[in-house]
Amino acid sequence: MEAVRPQIAGQLEKEKSWWADHRAVTLSNGLRLISVARPGTPTVAVRAYVRAGSRYDAEERLPDSSRPALGLAHLTEHLLFKGTKSRSQQEIFAAVERMGGALNAGTTKEYTTLCAVMPRHDLRVALSVVAELLTEPALREADVWNEKLVVLEEIRRARDQQGVIHDLFSQTLWKAHPFRHPVHGTLEALGELDREALVAFHRRRYVTGSTVLVVCGDVDHQEVCQLADEAFGSLPAGPEQLPAPVEEDLSRGILEAIDMDSYKSEKKKTIRIQLPDEDAEIGPVPTSAGGHKPEPELDRLSNIIKAFNEQFGNIPWTDADRVHRLITEEIPTRVAADTAYSNARKHSDKQNARIEHDKALARVMTALLQDDTELFKQFSDNQGFRKWLCDTVFGMTYENLDAAG
Repeated sequence: MEAVRPQIAGQLEKEKSWWADHRAVTLSNGLRLISVARPGTPTVAVRAYVRAGSRYDAEERLPDSSRPALGLAHLTEHLLFKGTKSRSQQEIFAAVERMGGALNAGTTKEYTTLCAVMPRHDLRVALSVVAELLTEPALREADVWNEKLVVLEEIRRARDQQGVIHDLFSQTLWKAHPFRHPVHGTLEALGELDREALVAFHRRRYVTGSTVLVVCGDVDHQEVCQLADEAFGSLPAGPEQLPAPVEEDLSRGILEAIDMDSYKSEKKKTIRIQLPDEDAEIGPVPTSAGGHKPEPELDRLSNIIKAFNEQFGNIPWTDADRVHRLITEEIPTRVAADTAYSNARKHSDKQNARIEHDKALARVMTALLQDDTELFKQFSDNQGFRKWLCDTVFGMTYENLDAAG
């Protein structure tokens, strides 16, 4: 035992020695920089900490709602890695990986972090890449749709993993504090988040006052300051944004029972209609048979289903009947009830009504994200399907107004 103590003491002194050689400065644009020199280390790590964690979701609001934008910080972090205004995602990763480096990012309740680890002679590349991701994200509409699907799957997987105990603990401990919400947000809020919310959050949070840059490796402090000043010169200036204070009595509610049923996996049983011919299609709605719909409307629905089968019948829908019902009934009904679209139909011309219609349809499709991932994915990824659905639903809903008038 006595022989081990000097070894432990020596290791502690070694650990303290590398941390002792660090500098903390504020660059010309207000960005705080910490550089840690570790001579002999073959790699250099560049990490940016931005005060843009999930706790700040509670200070934002969902579009057209007073509810908190849960999951906004996490979704924004996902979009940072989808390319910048000057380079694609593939080009950015290639610039790092061809040097033997790695890129990573993450969201916690306090911070969003971006990190690049490179060979020590590629410090300039590491700094420039992290700076570009922070300051010039493309934040494209199509990427927002795609990353929602990724986050949706993350949320579903999280409910089946042991880490759910942390969410349970937080929700039991905190009743009002934003720490009670999971970092990835909720399915309901995810469906309503849009590009405008992400752009506004990034513009507001990703500023010098809310960011700390840390560089560690075999580096020279003066060189780090110079290169960081050059790379991060375009990071917008802004004050440090501290979280809004929340007072809460932690002695209340800590022993309340937890509803474990709400965390069971949400699995749906899908019933698939088996046709005698595996390649067969569901035919148009017959207009001669009895029913509650007028014949002209049945003709129109029949033509819609026929057009759908001709153009998209090759897609392996899990439940084709449900997709038909959504397209011909539920989606048009929801779109027609949208307030902004309804006002545009009544008080504006057809061109402006179409603009509001497409926005309303996007909101409706996003709301279907939780239950109809398959249909949402086609709407997001398949431009042909998206255009067809926009034209079809607009025709149904805009004509209905004319008929009613």
